Amino acid sequence: RMAMAREFSEIWTTGDPSPADRILAEDMTSQDVIFSSSGTKGRDAWKKMISGVFEGWTSHGQKNDVAITPDGGKAFVSWTNEGVEKTGDHNLLSGMSMLVFNKAGKIADVIAFRSPLESEKATLFK
Repeated sequence: RMAMAREFSEIWTTGDPSPADRILAEDMTSQDVIFSSSGTKGRDAWKKMISGVFEGWTSHGQKNDVAITPDGGKAFVSWTNEGVEKTGDHNLLSGMSMLVFNKAGKIADVIAFRSPLESEKATLFK
């Protein structure tokens, strides 16, 4: 599960969603708690979301730490990602993602908290 959590993080560095077929449950859900009220439901929708994110974002690398619960049911990924938005704004994002594994050992739920993008700050911090 450690390897799956690291592979999940790598998707956010490369923008390549193809590993999702191996590591995500088909009916998975993903929620960015602060910035997305509806979340993403389903592996295919998640892959499309990743592709959309990387249309406007270029990652220059990510650092992360992964911890797995003793029962192996959850992984916690603390991460920092540096990159540039399509607007030209440089960002240093940080956050925490909780990955919940199903009985088949695939990631079934993702709950993420992250800092805002530079382009989001003006709207959020009025």
